[in-house]
Amino acid sequence: LVSRAQERDPDDTIGILVRTRKQARLIVPQLRRLNIKFSGAGLEQPGETGVEQDLIALTRALSHRGDRTAWLALLRAPWCALSLHDLNALCGADPYADVLNQMHDEQLVAGLSAEGQQRVMELRQALTAIFALRGRYSLRDWVEGAWQRLGGPAAIAEPRGLELARQFFATLDECDDGGDIAEAFRLHEQLVVPEDTEASTDVRVHLLTLYKAKGLEYDVVILPALDGTTRGNDKPVIAWHEYQGDDDQPRYLLGPLETVGDDADPVQQLIRRFDDEQAGNERDRLLYVATTRARRELHFFCELKRDDEGELQTPRKGSLLERMWPVVPVDGLQMSGLPGTEEARETWVQPFIQRLTAPPVAAPDPVSTQVAVDAEPDESQDVTFDWAGSDAIRLGLVVHRCLQHIAEQQQPDWQDAGAIERMLLEAGVTSEGLATAAERVARALVNTRNDKDGQWVLDAHADSACELPVVVARHGKAETLIIDRTFVDSEGVRWIIDYKTSPHEGSDIDNFLAEQKLRYAEQLSGYRDAMQALEPERTIRTALYFPLQGRLSEYDN
Repeated sequence: LVSRAQERDPDDTIGILVRTRKQARLIVPQLRRLNIKFSGAGLEQPGETGVEQDLIALTRALSHRGDRTAWLALLRAPWCALSLHDLNALCGADPYADVLNQMHDEQLVAGLSAEGQQRVMELRQALTAIFALRGRYSLRDWVEGAWQRLGGPAAIAEPRGLELARQFFATLDECDDGGDIAEAFRLHEQLVVPEDTEASTDVRVHLLTLYKAKGLEYDVVILPALDGTTRGNDKPVIAWHEYQGDDDQPRYLLGPLETVGDDADPVQQLIRRFDDEQAGNERDRLLYVATTRARRELHFFCELKRDDEGELQTPRKGSLLERMWPVVPVDGLQMSGLPGTEEARETWVQPFIQRLTAPPVAAPDPVSTQVAVDAEPDESQDVTFDWAGSDAIRLGLVVHRCLQHIAEQQQPDWQDAGAIERMLLEAGVTSEGLATAAERVARALVNTRNDKDGQWVLDAHADSACELPVVVARHGKAETLIIDRTFVDSEGVRWIIDYKTSPHEGSDIDNFLAEQKLRYAEQLSGYRDAMQALEPERTIRTALYFPLQGRLSEYDN
């Protein structure tokens, strides 16, 4: 919704008003993932980003072999990324066993999938080298070296990731106790949210609580989770209610806590009724503040449940939606069908896990996990955002995931319609656009399967990888490139293939392909330079592949 509003009018101000900080913490990662700049001072909690959680798990695991939670997190982190099935097969039988010992149990490892076995053995080998260096370096240098060896920089997905990592390692410096850390389980308490240096003063998206929204206005206002409630008050030992006496002086009504088994104390009931009325009035005030902040558009979001007869249930007591419910036109509600609704819960969605699809290659430059190449800034990296809308970007992401699955699992006929729809919904495609997007993904897979070049790209090859992360150094900063498909053919030539899902209508396909080649030439040149630094003696060729058109377009060396 935010992306569509920005596309419609980039100058619009957008306010996302939440009732609690907990709601904000669920929204912040999504805004970061979509690279939407926003203001939300005080709503982010330290230690909640993926890179911070991975580093916390790594530090805790290295510091204490008995920290089972940290070790399980280590196995789920991008550098290993075991599936839940493999994780249970490896560690589920004995919930008290040493996880590192379980990783070295050949019988347990043999029970994993082929991919799971490979990932565990690679992590096991890396950890052996990492533990061999314990005590030779400071805590920071040891953990940072371990993180780089495992491919941590290549797993960074958000723009602030490197800055978050640098701040984490600076915190480790402060916690160093002779090369160790005394209370690793409290490490998250030492972290702070870094100042967002990229946030500009003219940011158009604002995330804030309803309590701070009074007096502010936005072109578009979004009110999420109206069905949510705050934590209820426990019964106090002594309940009281303050009221104004006839002489305008404050008066207090006191009521003790009831004894277990006794009838409800009438004074307690009266005070509780007064408190409920006050809380209801406060929710009305918040609703007034929320609904009067919008200049042009106001969007309500909530989760509704149905009873056994299919009728919508009354909202939870204490929610803002409860106060609105008497005036809500139930028959006119738009059901999204997105994950989280009762309709969608009939189908379980595999949790997303970030994964390095290929082991990192060691490089002499400690800033880079794989390669360190001096190169000019690649302006074409942002070209997708200039030439395609957000829905096209989401469709492209799903096509990439499907092609990755086909290539890695060697299932050329794979085309699971249900899985494709779930991936599209997870990527943010609306229910209205789902059918069209699913049809285009299906068309891309069919065209690729029916094209001999498409079959060749996805076939099993030597030294192949999909979505390969390559870290390059540019002007003193690390930048991650993602290579869609790479492999070495039968003649020893390294191929770098970049998928493009740009739409094309009309008959002049050759002119379209020529334009696309010109547009992305600099991007592919950067990919080739990065891989050439790893394999200086190998011939490297690059090409674009267009799944929607079923065409391969090669670049000249």
